[in-house]
Amino acid sequence: MKKEITINDVLNNNVKEYELFSKMLSKTVHDINNPLAVVIGQASIMEMLIQKDKLTPEKLEKIIAKFKSSTEVFKDRLSQLRGFYKVPMNDPDYSKLTQLLESVCYYFDGDCSHGGITLNFTGDTDYEIDFKTSELFIILKSLVQNSMEAIIDHNKDNGGSITINCEKREQNIVVKVIDSGPGLVCELPIACEPGYTTKSLNHPGLGLSMVQHLLNQKNLLLHYGISDAVEFSITFSTK
Repeated sequence: MKKEITINDVLNNNVKEYELFSKMLSKTVHDINNPLAVVIGQASIMEMLIQKDKLTPEKLEKIIAKFKSSTEVFKDRLSQLRGFYKVPMNDPDYSKLTQLLESVCYYFDGDCSHGGITLNFTGDTDYEIDFKTSELFIILKSLVQNSMEAIIDHNKDNGGSITINCEKREQNIVVKVIDSGPGLVCELPIACEPGYTTKSLNHPGLGLSMVQHLLNQKNLLLHYGISDAVEFSITFSTK
């Protein structure tokens, strides 16, 4: 389904980006607020026990255990938020594939959970790729979003799965986005044309064309195949 791209399509796509970003931050606030409430509650209990001279070693041990478990949640979520901030900004200290994939999964965490979709990454990820981190983030984010929207369009509320798999081959890394969606109904070059979409009309059809545009700058190719699952793959050079 090909349509002419208008300024409204671009604006609507930006709105979708904003909605995803908002869901990500909303889930982060929720995940941080819960352990914060535990810490505040346990601090109040400890203060009350001290005032009544009833703070036994056993009670103190339980309170400390709850403090530790709660602060671990803080640590994990703040680390994810820090990584997400630094990866799109192309921070040289956050250029490893692992850090980038963690940021991509973090970005979609809320929306995937809401849609019953599992999202994870596997394989050889402890490498740096010869590609701008910020642009690589856009590429993988666009592919994951394409997969997520296809699954939701096809399965409605039945969920699905998306896996980003990385495989080291000599001096290259093959990155695959594998999903349980329906797959393309046209040839890949057609799907990568700006404005083409196989999804509902509220999708602007900009994701795959943006991926192809960024890959063209490095003379890289986007490959597509389907057997047991839908698979988009790109071969990158390592640094």
